[in-house]
Amino acid sequence: MTVKSSISLTDPQARFARTLVESGQYSSVSSVLQQGLELLRQKNEAEELELAALRQLVDRRMSGSIISAGEMDAVARQPPCPVPTTTLAGYSGRRGCVFYCL
Repeated sequence: MTVKSSISLTDPQARFARTLVESGQYSSVSSVLQQGLELLRQKNEAEELELAALRQLVDRRMSGSIISAGEMDAVARQPPCPVPTTTLAGYSGRRGCVFYCL
């Protein structure tokens, strides 16, 4: 279904949209705006998914055990983990981070 709508564009926005139509990339200014809205929708959806994933990560971290700064320093001073880097995603050869071998 299509809904007719009246919108206002700044002069630079209108020029840019007309340039895209004149170059043959889009059939009309309406098509340019539809594509722009679709990209904005996709961006917002991706941001919402990322935010949800970050919230889950924070929740998992908050429910885990807490160690003191001194304990973390001790972990950081330990020698590198002997597990080969190919077996751990994100492994950097040091201990202490969630991506490292503890």
